[in-house]
Amino acid sequence: MSKRTIAAFVAGVAVMAVVGSVFGGGGSGPAGAQSALDLTTVEAETRTMRTELGYVATVEVGTAESLTTTRTGTVTSSPEPGTTVAAGEEVARVDDEPVTLLYGDVPMYRDLQSGDEGADVLQLETFLAVAGHDAASPITVDESFTSATASALATWQTSVGLDADGVLATGTFVVAPGPVEVLEAAAVGDVLRDGTVLVSASSSSLVSVDVTDGNARPLEPVTTPASPTVSLSIVPDEVDQFVVGEEVDVETADAVVHAGTIVDVGSVAVADPQDATAEAGVSVTIEIDAAADVLAGSAEVRIVETERVDVIAVPTRALVALAEGGQAVEIADGEQRSLVGVELGIYADGWVEITSDTAGGAVTSGTAIVVPA
Repeated sequence: MSKRTIAAFVAGVAVMAVVGSVFGGGGSGPAGAQSALDLTTVEAETRTMRTELGYVATVEVGTAESLTTTRTGTVTSSPEPGTTVAAGEEVARVDDEPVTLLYGDVPMYRDLQSGDEGADVLQLETFLAVAGHDAASPITVDESFTSATASALATWQTSVGLDADGVLATGTFVVAPGPVEVLEAAAVGDVLRDGTVLVSASSSSLVSVDVTDGNARPLEPVTTPASPTVSLSIVPDEVDQFVVGEEVDVETADAVVHAGTIVDVGSVAVADPQDATAEAGVSVTIEIDAAADVLAGSAEVRIVETERVDVIAVPTRALVALAEGGQAVEIADGEQRSLVGVELGIYADGWVEITSDTAGGAVTSGTAIVVPA
């Protein structure tokens, strides 16, 4: 389970010791009395202040796919890692016959021929129609394998060098939701058995075809990049910090910050199987915009812990520790300087919120505050 950390930008307090020689033993005086330090002034500001919590997380880009085949035989051609394969393209060759990629979510679990019905028929017919193999006898794209389907299939079989019998053997295609990038593949010379993993790949996009009318032409596939996902584990008492639909920052290992949206928060704490000593954690899933170029691997998720809007703030280096206790800031008014006690709110990004001051509102937006140069 990831360990919670406080985001690095939340500033600690920088204080200046009150030295009698600096202020001449009093609370006000001319600028010359401060010659012991090199000083300048900055203006107090109206700011939105926030503190954040950081959580160790993991970014995944794309979905791992194990493309298995029912084909048996010897691998005679195999793709190189990094190769991208789309629908209708060869994933590999077995006994010098192609094994081809088909878009869909139903694995090829049976031979298909005239008279068969089902979702696997629909995804086959969609491929044949989109690729134009039914030009001679247009297919009604539905879940029914007809003579037109057999004719289009035979046309495709001829184009790839297979027997044009209009019957689809189970191992002819492997199925994935979209284009795949090959991570690993069976080596040339490997002997395949039913259920062998032919290719391990990453599918970084989903493909859908809108079939509202079985005879509509053309059937255009729509490729939608899959959103990079971020996963982390939190202790149960922090679950309230994560709300589905809220936006968070995700900083990847290349120091790029991406906007993410919380899409799921688990309801049950689950033990880490790899660390028996760790506290059981609740899983959180975050999605990053699919159009973003995101580096996979370790990351930090940052969520807002506290936010204060339109508050008066000064740099933390302006704070002066009073001998009698508490904090003050030094206000510059022309050549005059005066110490004013202040109550502090939150610290963030090198600034600190001033909630009140002993002079009854002396510190406002634009007030000149003395700081070390």
